[in-house]
Amino acid sequence: MALQGIDLPLAFTGQEAIFQRVYMAMGFTDKDLESHFGGAAFLAWARMGNIHGWGGPLPQTWMDAQLILQHQIVTRMRSLGITPVLPGFAGHVPAAITRVFPQANVTRLGGWSNFHQNYSETYLLDFSDPLFSKIGGSFIKAMEYEFGVDHIYNADTFNEMTPRSNDPAYLAAAAKGVYNGLLAGDTQAIWLMQGWLFMEQGFWKPPQIKALLTGVPQGKMIILDLISELYPIYARTESYYGQPFIWCMLHNFGGTMELYGALDKVNVGPSAGRSFPNTTMVGTGLTPEGINQNEVMYEFMNEQAWRPGPVDLLDWIDSYQKQRYNGGNKFTSVAWALLKWSVYNCSDTHREHSTNVPITTRPRLVPELAPDASVYNSTGGHTDFNGVLYTKRPSLLMKEYIWYDPEQLYQAWDNMVLASATPALGNNTLFTYDLVDVTRNSLQILSSMYYRDIIAAYITTNTSQLQTAGQKMVDLLSDLDTLLASDVHFLLGTWTEAARQFSLDVNDTILYDLNSRNQVTLWGPTGQIRDYAAKQWSGLINRYYKPRWQLFVDSLVNSTKTGIPFNNVKYDQDTFSTVELPFSNDHTAFPTTTTGSSVDLAAKFHQKYRPETKSKFFSQFPRKSDRTSAFSKQLARQWGRALA
Repeated sequence: MALQGIDLPLAFTGQEAIFQRVYMAMGFTDKDLESHFGGAAFLAWARMGNIHGWGGPLPQTWMDAQLILQHQIVTRMRSLGITPVLPGFAGHVPAAITRVFPQANVTRLGGWSNFHQNYSETYLLDFSDPLFSKIGGSFIKAMEYEFGVDHIYNADTFNEMTPRSNDPAYLAAAAKGVYNGLLAGDTQAIWLMQGWLFMEQGFWKPPQIKALLTGVPQGKMIILDLISELYPIYARTESYYGQPFIWCMLHNFGGTMELYGALDKVNVGPSAGRSFPNTTMVGTGLTPEGINQNEVMYEFMNEQAWRPGPVDLLDWIDSYQKQRYNGGNKFTSVAWALLKWSVYNCSDTHREHSTNVPITTRPRLVPELAPDASVYNSTGGHTDFNGVLYTKRPSLLMKEYIWYDPEQLYQAWDNMVLASATPALGNNTLFTYDLVDVTRNSLQILSSMYYRDIIAAYITTNTSQLQTAGQKMVDLLSDLDTLLASDVHFLLGTWTEAARQFSLDVNDTILYDLNSRNQVTLWGPTGQIRDYAAKQWSGLINRYYKPRWQLFVDSLVNSTKTGIPFNNVKYDQDTFSTVELPFSNDHTAFPTTTTGSSVDLAAKFHQKYRPETKSKFFSQFPRKSDRTSAFSKQLARQWGRALA
């Protein structure tokens, strides 16, 4: 981080041990806190009050080990001149507060993402209650005793949670309450807060936003403009009404793995923020929910802190691939020009991997997958999403959002496969990782075509064609699993084994297994945010995604044979009970070592599947003449550079 110029990162590790110390000194018990702290894979949301208890109870060994780790993190950060942002008290309290402090003024926040109240509707201490400053100050002082102090603290009270009142006076008092809780422990405290809550414009209108922000002295709050590349909130809040803000690229939701980026927006956005009238921008930042993908986007964004304005993206991307591959060659040069123009050229404002973008805002959707959606209203579901089709639980009508011409991705794949024949590249781990990644994304797009064929065959009750199309989908998933098994970065076992390493006994192993598996699949006891954090990993495909699709195809085939309409509700129940829940609760270890050659497998699957991409399905994507012309000129430019 220091080499990238990052000097103000969150340092949240180990805070549960500090909260435990504070709460137990006030009369709470271990049992009280078991239902308050979230599990290891869900701590971020428990810390923001969205959920509590799910994935727990958090073992004492975990809390103790994380406290030790936090000491190492903070010490190292400070040695490098980095200022760690420590956590503050946001007002979320254990449910047992009503027993320990019967007179405390508490309310319950609303539910979050369909979680039952057993795991949601967190208790919120009123900001005017004297206990607020007592807990807040005690927590800050306990951290200062443990780690020292750097005066900047994060607290997010209403992240994705609606306050009980939209009265500006209440919201101003809420801000003052949180800030005073910080001041009770550190008179020099500065409050760092996410601006994500202001995305919900139904509640957070200008008077409400202004009240919250101006409830704190100017300069004593820093706002993370969380998704500036798509929705720069500073532009509609008069630069956060005078409070300093950091221009952030969010980019990724859930840590999912589709090739995606908005290079053009990141290229111009930070300089636009700096030149905004009366700007209060004080820095740039990264706020993704996962950095295990699309490394190019984070490399480019981190450079924006040093640049006064935009760069020539084609020159930059060519320089990037040369540095990444120790020179590269003419094929990698062209491949990255194609990637820049396609997957990394998202020019609309959709939030990748989210599920709530209106259809009307999407200029480029996979062509309609069924001629008459109305026939499914009573027996099937309608799933509309961004992201990867095959990682979602199947239903009768699904639409996958593809914002680019797939042929440009496939041409990039062509060039990556050609480049892999060069021994220096075939033995370069960064290149082989990218080769697997581009091959993976190319194959994933084919799943949309196979799904279209499945639905078309079902509609016409053509059992033979349905079986053929279904087998193609299942075979594709098997091949994807085989491909991904060739690179350690795409192994489910790498994830689950990392979780298991925290275990000291069999109970810990069971708990950490549940956390690691559930978070990337059901995300909740019964699938509250199912597939939100979907990963394209070997092991996960064969054991989770493929069985769901096989059951879906088998159910459709049975329907065409019997004449009984497919029942999506029954399918959902069956796949939950026979695939999803058993996987989440399974304790089988997955491989942590690779099998096969990435270069050989990419070439093999390129030969097998590239002809499929010539299908009429892909010719239906609109190609605007002006974009095509500009693309042709840039591609010619890149070829000329590569051949020079």
